[in-house]
Amino acid sequence: MHLKLIASVPSKRWDPCRELSADGRGGWVFSQVNVDRLISDYDDYYMLFGLGVLAANAMPNDYVEQTKLIARMGNDVVGTDVLTWKHPNSMWGIHDGDAIFEWAQLIALDPERDGMISVSIDAKIKSQDDWLPVDGNAYCRITRSSECKVEARFVPSFWFTIKNTFRKPFWPNGTES
Repeated sequence: MHLKLIASVPSKRWDPCRELSADGRGGWVFSQVNVDRLISDYDDYYMLFGLGVLAANAMPNDYVEQTKLIARMGNDVVGTDVLTWKHPNSMWGIHDGDAIFEWAQLIALDPERDGMISVSIDAKIKSQDDWLPVDGNAYCRITRSSECKVEARFVPSFWFTIKNTFRKPFWPNGTES
């Protein structure tokens, strides 16, 4: 069996700082356009990756037991995470002997500088005795920003955002009665 990374989507950062959330998508929102992430500090920094892997020559009743992420800046390991999947899982949407499995995994990072972070992926598949490396890496590039003010700022709740998004289609003239 051969595993190949076919999708990697690093999330946008969660940060209550308006300067870092100026694009209007703040929070754990997946970005579709770039890997650049502004962060407020190097301590307690987390990155959420949405990942998709193609499993070539998959077996119909097989499933993922665990996935492991290892983040590196150059040769330095800056974070690791192992995610245990519910057993058995319906990861296989098998077609012509191949399957694709997708998931989101959070990894805590401890970088010491700005720069590119590469994330290697391994998967423990039920039918295999050892971890299988996934061909391909996920990437993100971080830059510490000094723009963020220390004081807390208001960030609209999820409900407020949804309510405003759908208000016009459901209420005449965009107002509630």
